[in-house]
Formats: sequence, structure tokens, C-alpha cells
Amino acid sequence: MSRLVDWEGCSEEQAVRIGDALVTSLVAIPRPSDGLERLLGAVANPWVRFLDAFGELVDLPAAAARAILDRAEVGRGWEPAPVPGLELVHFEGGPRTAGADVGLVRLAPGALHPAHEHLGEESIVVLAGGYVDSAGYTVAAGHVERRHAGEPHSFVAGPEGVVFAVVLRQGVAFLGPNGEHALVLRAGGA
Repeated sequence: MSRLVDWEGCSEEQAVRIGDALVTSLVAIPRPSDGLERLLGAVANPWVRFLDAFGELVDLPAAAARAILDRAEVGRGWEPAPVPGLELVHFEGGPRTAGADVGLVRLAPGALHPAHEHLGEESIVVLAGGYVDSAGYTVAAGHVERRHAGEPHSFVAGPEGVVFAVVLRQGVAFLGPNGEHALVLRAGGA
């Protein structure tokens, strides 16, 4: 291994001069104004890595969208749903979501979201974890999906569970054993 400087042959005065020269030759690289804050924010709340997609889906500016994600990520606002292992956070989206149910959905690891069909369009963005859809495909964090009315499906949360944002128009119908609408939940304004 070669050395850049043979310190053993340097006097103390030479070592100080070399050190001073190295320090003065350093170039300060300015950090981006929001770089550290963005990094710390993402570490504190991993869901914010999808903040842009979330904000666009729910039609809210970044600050309002971030406040919703931060509140939910620390466990505030979650309510149990009629499906075991499922919790919801409802909130008002922006003007493009008028009349729709807008919120966050959290499903426990391995929990089943039973067979249902959408009465109108459903749009989601997965913020954490993932699920396996009854059609056989896997959906993971960062995935954005749109479903049209009348597309029945079910899904099972993965080993970490799943958290996703949803905009649901018209409502949802949970299906009975023969595919009939056993329970219909209408979206606000529908």
C-alpha cells in the first residue's frame, strides 16, 4: 500500500502546513435548500415518498396532503370498518373528488378484503406494503390503479399488510356467495 505523504519524515511544522493547505483547498458544496428536510421527512414517514401521486389522486396541494399522511402514519384518525382487519381514514379531497369517498385504507397482514364490485370508478395509490388481487397479480407500494364500475375482485394483504389511498365514486357493493349485492355502501353525494 502506498502513502500520499510520508508523515514519519515530516516535521511538525511541515505537517501543520500540509494540513492548512488541505483545508484551504476544500471547496464548499452547497446543499439543496430542501434536501435534508426531504430526507428527514421520508425517514420519519415512509409514505411521503409517494406524496406527489397521493396529492394528485386526492387533488390536494402538497402541504395539505402531507399533513393527512403524517396524521395517519402516527395512528390518528383510523376507524374500524365492517371488514375484519380493515381500518379507514376519511377526509375531504380537492374539487376533482367532489361527491366521492376519499380516504386511506389499512388492511392487516394476511387479511382478506372480500369480494366486491365498484359502482363507479375507483382510483388508488399504494403507500405501504402490498396485496395479491384475486386476478392473481401482486400490487406493491407505489402502484397506482384505476378500476371501472362493475369489475368484481377481492384481495389479500401481504405479510406487511397494506396501506393505500382511495378515491371511490358512487360506492361499493360487497358480493354474496352467488355474486349478488349483499351490502351496498354508497359514496357521499351518490
